[in-house]
Amino acid sequence: MLSSKVLLGICTASIVTLCFCPESGLEIRVPKNVLKFVVGSALLYVAYRAFFSTSTTTTKSKFIYFSSREKMRAQVAKEYKTDKMEMTSEHPCPKVVHPNDVLVRVRAASINPIDQRIIAGHARPIFDKMRQQKQLPYGGAELPLVLGRDCSGVVEDIGRNVEKFRIGDEVFVGIGAEDSPGTFALKVLVKDYMVAKKPVAIDHTEAASIPYVCTTTWGALVGRCGLGPINTNGKRVLIIAGTGGIGTFAIQLIKAWGGHVTTTCCKDGIDLVERLGADDVIDYTKGNFEDALTERPKFDVIFVTLGAEFIKPCQSALKRGGKLVTIVVPFIGNFNKYGMMLGMVVNAALKLRWMVEDFLYDRKTMISFNQPNGGALEEVRKLIDDGMIHPVIHKTFAFEAANEAMEFVKRGHARGKTVIVMPNHDKNEG
Repeated sequence: MLSSKVLLGICTASIVTLCFCPESGLEIRVPKNVLKFVVGSALLYVAYRAFFSTSTTTTKSKFIYFSSREKMRAQVAKEYKTDKMEMTSEHPCPKVVHPNDVLVRVRAASINPIDQRIIAGHARPIFDKMRQQKQLPYGGAELPLVLGRDCSGVVEDIGRNVEKFRIGDEVFVGIGAEDSPGTFALKVLVKDYMVAKKPVAIDHTEAASIPYVCTTTWGALVGRCGLGPINTNGKRVLIIAGTGGIGTFAIQLIKAWGGHVTTTCCKDGIDLVERLGADDVIDYTKGNFEDALTERPKFDVIFVTLGAEFIKPCQSALKRGGKLVTIVVPFIGNFNKYGMMLGMVVNAALKLRWMVEDFLYDRKTMISFNQPNGGALEEVRKLIDDGMIHPVIHKTFAFEAANEAMEFVKRGHARGKTVIVMPNHDKNEG
């Protein structure tokens, strides 16, 4: 099979030859926009094949090391395309090996929608590629898979280069979507850049609800849109889905920095988002959403946290120079919906439309991905201890009822986060 580099060379050479070589007798005059679309489609196809193709081989982890003797309880998925985890008491405990490792005994962990997508096999080739790049098990070698993206707990061991944390410190942790094993276990091994000291004003259950929504929101609003404590004051920010885990956090973060927040929810969520500080609320069950946006002044920043269908109407609600950031990735959905070849064309057309319209209307449309960020957790810890941000928890479940917790979140319309609480164990137990 031809490599991606060879395919790229053939595509490029063919297009150049056909379009720009009159000596061949095949000179074709192609409008620039059409040419850009063709070239973009070809490049997108090659990029897709290069990045998303899945190897059938597996690899052993060079990132996580396990004890050959100590076992622990964990909730594991033994296969993909399922909605159930199984409790095991025989999962090997991770151990510190690398200089920046931090071993954390988990006291509570939260449920995030990404856990459901992972266990369902959503975008598995992407996660395989990301794990391969991190030298994590992939291609099936990661099974049985421990889910969970964040937690709060106590440091049990550290690598020799870890300076910010000591054994016994209470911390909260946010890991990446591709990282494994996850936090639905009694212990988790992470890197020091994923960790921050737990806020003293809240307990472990409350602290566990924060990390993943924090790093997701921070990456979108700070990393992509450039907001922060100095330049947010007075800016108009629209947050789609204000009652969810990310929405409830994002509202409070923008208000802590002095921004004006408009958000969306249904009628029974209005009281919650107003208590969190929302200045204006759009009830999406009443009237037309686009009309509701038209009636309001335009926005400096729009944060789309739910549903790719919100992107287009929200683009029209931006000021000139405004920025729309979404954590919903329509390109993946198009590949799933239309298949690789047609999905490539649809995605190329969508990207081209974004580029042209962003240029014409002086705006930016961006996609943001979660990245572990202990620095962001540290900044948010201060805001929590200062009373500027409060955890929002809808419901808690026992560790043994993790499947019920996943199902509860899957049903939708949760108010804030759902947290699973670990049993109290003697210090020497696994």
